[in-house]
Amino acid sequence: MTKKKILFFVSAIIGIVLVYAVAFSILKKAAPDWPTRGQIGDSLNIITSLFSILGFLILLSTLRLQLREMNRMKRISELETGKILIQHYEQKREVLEQERERAEGPRRANLTVGIRENSKKIERLYEIMDKNYDAIGDF
Repeated sequence: MTKKKILFFVSAIIGIVLVYAVAFSILKKAAPDWPTRGQIGDSLNIITSLFSILGFLILLSTLRLQLREMNRMKRISELETGKILIQHYEQKREVLEQERERAEGPRRANLTVGIRENSKKIERLYEIMDKNYDAIGDF
């Protein structure tokens, strides 16, 4: 939450408490007995509604924050998976390169094609990871 939002919520709570205190002091002077105060209090149920609205707004804010965090964690998980896949494809490329050095003829050509395909997969993974890094920033 930004400082601006926090300041807004704190100001709203302080404002509600002040309104309640002023209303209570006026009510105490205007109605000396409890039955009259009760009737006036029943007509001031708007304060309860204000607290309900404030609670609902806080709930919505919390849900929004949790959704952002879940999306961020999902991207981080995707990055970790990408790192593992890159390691896998790099190891596979090394094995293919070692086999190509020993192979001859058509087998060597097939291994060269496999190495190129593997390298393309690695490049695509790096591109995807760069986009995700840009989207989440430092973590």
